[in-house]
Amino acid sequence: MSQNQSATRTQHTRKTRLIRRLALAAPVAGLALAAAVIPAGIASANVNPNPTTTTVSSSANPSGFKVLVTYTATIDFWAGGTGYPVDKGTVSFTDNGRPITGCTAIPVDEYLTWPTCQAYLSLGTHTVAATYNQTVPWYLGSTGSMTQKVIW
Repeated sequence: MSQNQSATRTQHTRKTRLIRRLALAAPVAGLALAAAVIPAGIASANVNPNPTTTTVSSSANPSGFKVLVTYTATIDFWAGGTGYPVDKGTVSFTDNGRPITGCTAIPVDEYLTWPTCQAYLSLGTHTVAATYNQTVPWYLGSTGSMTQKVIW
């Protein structure tokens, strides 16, 4: 991720946190003011959860046999047609539908340190999936996957 993308994600995260604080703290009369600065879709986050998109990336693909590979899950939610990073919830990784040891219920944190999983996979082709489970009512869960090839 470039420094510019990182700065943009950080800016979106800060705005999202501020917006949530305003929405929770503002009396009903003050919600109109909060709604004026909230991107479309976030204002109704507690009523209509925002859909999320989960993507999975690999540190090496194809990878060699007995090589430790790091998988990273990136989760964004879509509000008003714009993707913002998710800052709450957990992610679980699977290999061909089976949980990867040590890679379940990894927290998504507010500092946007994306959940990672390190694993040795057997020879062959694997479907590595990451499932985002929301822990707050303003996001919906989602699953993303990738094909990992392990060669000799």
